[in-house]
Amino acid sequence: MVEEGEASEPSDYWSGARFYYELARSELDMQIGAIDALDRKLAATFSLNGALIALIAAAFTFREGDLSVELWALLTAMVVVFALNAVCTFFAYRLRRWKIGPDLKDFTEFASDYDTEALIQWAAAQIQESCAENEETLRSKANWVRFATALTMVDLSIAAVAAIVATWPW
Repeated sequence: MVEEGEASEPSDYWSGARFYYELARSELDMQIGAIDALDRKLAATFSLNGALIALIAAAFTFREGDLSVELWALLTAMVVVFALNAVCTFFAYRLRRWKIGPDLKDFTEFASDYDTEALIQWAAAQIQESCAENEETLRSKANWVRFATALTMVDLSIAAVAAIVATWPW
């Protein structure tokens, strides 16, 4: 029982170095989860843009008569937006320089010279440094995904207008 004014001893597992390591590792795991989520969103926006063009082009193919200038312009606009989305997707996926913690070579060199607590402290610091270095890359990737998502919304709007124009009784 802990008397008033006395500090309780932390369990051996949750000693300062191990607790620091677990916090750093948790932050890195959250970053990796955010990267995966951004990649999934990017794939979804690119796929949706491609599907929209395919659906609208198929609908125009089965339409009676020639395409009007307005429909050609809308279809061209959709292709241009799709191309811009492809550029955003390319640049977002190109960002792949993720740091994930201590390098194993460095770890083995460090492990031979220090005790377990110092090793845990060092590994946690390396993970924290990796997280800090990943922030800028993660921010850039998120911006590219935002651009791609906005372009998908533009493509959806153009597709809706094209559908209205194509079915309007002139």
